[in-house]
Amino acid sequence: MKQNELLPQVQFGVTKAHITDMVNHLIAQLHDGEHFSTDRVLQVAENLSAMMDFSKKLKEDDRFRKLVRDTISLHGKEYVSGSGAKIVLAEAGVEYDYSSNAEWFFLEEQILKLREKQKKIEKKMRTIPEGMVLVDEFSGETWQAPLKKSTSTFTVTLKPK
Repeated sequence: MKQNELLPQVQFGVTKAHITDMVNHLIAQLHDGEHFSTDRVLQVAENLSAMMDFSKKLKEDDRFRKLVRDTISLHGKEYVSGSGAKIVLAEAGVEYDYSSNAEWFFLEEQILKLREKQKKIEKKMRTIPEGMVLVDEFSGETWQAPLKKSTSTFTVTLKPK
């Protein structure tokens, strides 16, 4: 089986349930002894990264965004495809500037000063080895390492050209 035969073909009209089914089917195939190979697993990871990069760049492209918005506008403020996908005109990344309000500005200055103090504490706590407790000789204050959480995953870096 070739690599491109293993990856699902995404067609128009795909639903969230279809995507879940395609993911489950692909993972089952990757685990299957007949189709399993380390190269195949890593090729799927690489292709996934390329598809995600393509999707992100296309959606962020002003020309594509304008084309889609203009096309939706032909149907009003939203379009519902034959498969039920709803494509809606939306405003994203809306920001407000509150700095003209004196009370807001005063509070913001206090918050920024407190955040700086908080960052200094965080920096100090990250230097403490896990499981160790430090005691400040002058104040008696105890310091311990912060709890660390992470998710094990992988990264893929595509060649620029």
